[in-house]
Amino acid sequence: MKLVPLGDRVVLKQLVAEDNSEIDKMKLDIKNKEEYASQLNEQIENYQAQIDVMDLNISELESQISDIESYIDELNGEIKGIEDDIAVNNKAIKDTKTRIDSLYEELRQRLYDLYVNGAMSDIELLLDFDQSNDFSSYLILLELNKQRTERDDEICNELNNDILQLEDLNKQKEVL
Repeated sequence: MKLVPLGDRVVLKQLVAEDNSEIDKMKLDIKNKEEYASQLNEQIENYQAQIDVMDLNISELESQISDIESYIDELNGEIKGIEDDIAVNNKAIKDTKTRIDSLYEELRQRLYDLYVNGAMSDIELLLDFDQSNDFSSYLILLELNKQRTERDDEICNELNNDILQLEDLNKQKEVL
């Protein structure tokens, strides 16, 4: 071992003391930085936990949005079906009104003809039957009169049925 002069020893001790002081400062600085890093890691973990919760909330909201969109699609399908039903109902109403108007016009014309020409019952036909005419003419007139009467009854029945059907269609329209 080599001996160092006393003055150099003091300098060396000073240097070692300074170095030790520097090392202590660095250790303290490292400890402070480790504590700061630990705090930052805690904050990162907290933020990550918040992000995880938000991701979960986003997933739930996306699921709810998907459910709502499906429900909207279902409702749109129902609306389309109802609109189709309304269109069919409106066409049926229009067709029924047209038929009622046609039957009404036919009945009106028939009543007008009866008013102008008079109604002839079977007895009137028989009493007006002239012996000069053959009996087959009477039978033909009788059959025509019967057919007109049957057609008149048929028109009235159809008209009543169509009016009832129109009332039902209008009730259905109100429900739709």
